[in-house]
Amino acid sequence: MPTLSFDTGVKEYDVDGRAKLRFNPSDPELYARVLDFVDKSDEIEMRYAALKEVMTGEMDEQGFPVGGVEVVTKIRQLDRELKDTLADIFGHDNDFDAIFDHRSCLAVTDTGRNILNNFFEAIAPIILKSTPSAAGNWRKS
Repeated sequence: MPTLSFDTGVKEYDVDGRAKLRFNPSDPELYARVLDFVDKSDEIEMRYAALKEVMTGEMDEQGFPVGGVEVVTKIRQLDRELKDTLADIFGHDNDFDAIFDHRSCLAVTDTGRNILNNFFEAIAPIILKSTPSAAGNWRKS
């Protein structure tokens, strides 16, 4: 069978030597999906904060925080939901568990921000630099 090959604009970025992130930074649809996600970020933060508030500080008879198991389970579900959403945004050939070094994207780092925020802070300049030129090239077609 003959092969069809063409440039899709996909770039591959090394993530601290542990994973690859592949996407087309000039894709207007990528930009739109990122903006949709950012619009929902306040809701995500509120869901996470509400989960943390469930913890009362009281301990059960085994010495575990009351409600802790349920909270951790829901935080893990939220983490999975966020990573699945990132795969929807950037492409399902990206492994966000590996990209985040098998850590929750909600984990707070030395920056005082969570891993997810640090990821977007790192990737935003790449997308913003590429998107205006893509829009200009589209109009010239």
